[in-house]
Parts: sequence; structure tokens; C-alpha cells
Amino acid sequence: MARSRSSRSSTASCLLVPEPVPGETEFVEPLVLTNADGKPLVAAFTDRARIRPDFLDHAPTVVTTQGAVLLQNLGAELGLVLNPGAAFGFELSAEHVAAVLKDFRPATPEEMNGSGGQSVGASGE
Repeated sequence: MARSRSSRSSTASCLLVPEPVPGETEFVEPLVLTNADGKPLVAAFTDRARIRPDFLDHAPTVVTTQGAVLLQNLGAELGLVLNPGAAFGFELSAEHVAAVLKDFRPATPEEMNGSGGQSVGASGE
């Protein structure tokens, strides 16, 4: 997944992704958890306060990214778990991620910069 240096306050749709090995490459190596079925899920959080301390022990650096960028860079084998361990967290299996990516077009550069003038679909955030 490409590394993003965007500010957390730049947009409300940003997700926080803990990274075990900070800054060694231009790519993010996200924290990957395993669900009850043994499937790998990338952990992402909607707020730094929702990241459990034990997750930060394994992944001390937190990278900010947009949700659409995260989904587009997961690949075919990884799902996503949003706010793992929280009562309001949820999982998207790799199959669900693929369905979301199929059903929603990527945001255009104009939409990403806020100058598109049209409403943006789920992937444009």
C-alpha cells in the first residue's frame, strides 16, 4: 500500500492504520489480524483513541490514509477490520472488499481535491 503523508485533519474520511515497521520503505506494511475463520484482515481505525494499546505495542507508528485508497490497495487476499475490538467495529472479508471495489468507481483527481462539483460515491469519500 502506498504511503500517505496526509494530515489527519485534512478530511473526515481518513482512516488510521498502525504499521509495525515504520518508514523503512515508501509502502505501508499494515497491522494484519486474523478473524475467527483464520482469514487475514488489515486493521484500520476511525480515531487514534480507538487503537488498543496492545495493537500499538506491535505496530507503534500510525499512518493516515483515505478509506478508498486503503481498499484499493488491499489486494485479493486481505479483508478489512474497522475499529477491531470496539462494539461498533466491523469486518469486510476479502470478497466484500472486492464487491465494494467492483460496485463503486474510483474517485477522480478532481473529486479527491474537492473541485469536482458533483456528489462523490463511496470510494471518493
